[in-house]
Order: sequence, then C-alpha cells, then structure tokens
Amino acid sequence: MRESEEKYRIIAENTMDLIATSDRQGKITYSSPSSKMILGVDPADHLGKNAIDFLHEDDKKRVTLLMRRMVQSRQPVKYEARWKHNDGSYVVLETNATPVINEKGHVESVVVVSRDLTERKKTEEMLRKSDKLSVLGQLAAGAAHEIRNPLTSIKGFLQLLESKAEKDYEYYEIMLSEIDRINSIVSEFMVLAKPQVMNLVPTNITELMRHVISLIETQAILMNVQIYFKAEDDLPVISSVDNQLKQVFINLLKNAIEAMPDGGNVFISIERKENDLVVSFADEGCGIPSDKLPSLGEPFYTTKEKGTGLGLMVCYKIIEDHGGRIHVKSELGQGSTFKVVLPMLSIDQEGASLLSDHK
Repeated sequence: MRESEEKYRIIAENTMDLIATSDRQGKITYSSPSSKMILGVDPADHLGKNAIDFLHEDDKKRVTLLMRRMVQSRQPVKYEARWKHNDGSYVVLETNATPVINEKGHVESVVVVSRDLTERKKTEEMLRKSDKLSVLGQLAAGAAHEIRNPLTSIKGFLQLLESKAEKDYEYYEIMLSEIDRINSIVSEFMVLAKPQVMNLVPTNITELMRHVISLIETQAILMNVQIYFKAEDDLPVISSVDNQLKQVFINLLKNAIEAMPDGGNVFISIERKENDLVVSFADEGCGIPSDKLPSLGEPFYTTKEKGTGLGLMVCYKIIEDHGGRIHVKSELGQGSTFKVVLPMLSIDQEGASLLSDHK
C-alpha cells in the first residue's frame, strides 16, 4: 500500500495536468502542485474551498448541474470551463471528474483531472480566422471580377457619349471619376483575395497622416468633430506601400469620427518606441464592450448598425503584411484607442525579404 501510494504521489506531483480531489459538497481536499503553474495559485490556498468558486460566473451553473448529475448517476463526467487565474484572467480547462464510490454504493468523494486548453483554443481560433479569410478571399476575387466587367463597359460608353456631347461636360467627368473610384476600391478589396507584391517605397508617415486628415477634415467638421494631431520631430522615413497605409489611416479615422455622432475630439499622435513607430487614434466615443474586443478584425464582425465588418479586417491584414500589429483599448462611455505599431524598416535591409514573403 505504501509503494502504491508513493507511485500515485509521484505521478500527481510531477504531471503537467491539474489533479484534485473534493468531498461530496465540492470542497477541495487535495490540489496537485501543477495548480501553481496552471492557475498561479499555491495548492494550499485551494484546500477547504469550494471548487465552483474558482469558475467563471457564466460556467458555474452548468458545471454545478453536471456535478449533481455525476453524483446521482455515479458516472464520470467531462466538461470544459474557465478557471480563474491568480492574475485575474481565466484559463480554459478540460476536466474529467470521476466519483469515488464507497462500500455502501454512495459517492464518497470526487477525483478531477484537468488539462489546460488555453493555447489549443487560441490555435483553433487562429485556424478559424484563417479559414474565414480564405473563403472571403475567394469571394472577393469573384466579386471583383464580376464588378470590373460591367464597369469597363459603362466607362467605355460614357467616354463615347462624352466625345459626342455638346453640353454638360462636367457631369460626364464626375461620372467617369466616380467609376474610377469604384474600380480603385475594388482593386484595394483584392488585397483579401491573394497575397500582393509589396512595392515598398520610402514613406514620411507624418506627411502621409497630414494628407489623410485633410481628406477627412470636411466630414469631421460636418459631424462636429475636432481633430488634433501631433508627431515627434525627426521621425524616420519608413518603408511601406503608402496607399495601403493611407487606406488603414482613413478607415481608423472615419471609425473614430463615426463613434461620436454627437461630436467630440479625435487625438492622433505618432511617436517612436524603440524600433517601432506607434500611430495612435483616440476618440471620445461610446466605446466597445471588453468581451467584443477580441473579435475585432474578424470577417463580417462589426459593432456598427450598418457596418460590414470588412474595413477593420482589411486594416489588420495590411498592417500584418507590413510586419506590424494593431492594439485596441476601449472603455464603454469613455472612448477607444487604436494603436498601429509599425517597424522602422530599411528598404535595403528588409525590402527584399518582405517582397519575397508576399509574392
């Protein structure tokens, strides 16, 4: 018995899984040392406490019902739940709970073995996003092809009519200009359809931002929004596809303005942080619920009533292709801050590798 007990002790204390036991009431009687690694909690801190208290509020009722069913049926149960980490975050654990039956046929205690699924869940989520992007890319390619064909015909006939027109020339010019704009939008949308060759050019990001603000300033005035812009002096020139960066900045600035239907202020700043340039867009709008922040950038996910969810997704992809990332912070009723982090690349040193990666 001592040898058997020693073997089980070695297994429990050295396994990567979390092993615990509890009584019929759910109070923890043993917690393996791995709880320190998985949940950041000393095993002794679990003893005598109810296991349900460590679960996410949304999971407590479901797990309680499962445990009651296990006691009644005296059969093992398996479930996934979010357990509170010592740092305040939650860890997804897959748990196998097995009842221990005494000689009278009653459940005496429960043994649980839990495995950390957090990283696996992140990987699965990345794969789901990748699948969505792949499907959307195929859709974008087909839609762009079908849109461009009639646009070419319309543009050709408009040019023919313009050559024969005797008056109202400006109307033809406006229509042709708008057709060119539609074609340009379709071309930009094609960034989703396939990897693009990145023709990197030296970009003065401060001048680029000033140009973006000048384009959007009229809309901001109409919405009673004031734009404030500041940039550090002597910022380095970066390597980028400037039209794509312009598309990202226009999208983020428009989103900030639209988040304040009653007016407000947008604060834009550019600063250097180590080897990166950080471009921040901060608004005083309605904010985004914390549970929705992880889904930003997903296809067709939007917090706008009439949004498509494609604008932010294109932004995320463009910045990712530039070797950067987008961070979002938001508080309901306080506003949101989008930070675009871009590496300070050298065309000579990095251009070739980026080009080869995106052909």
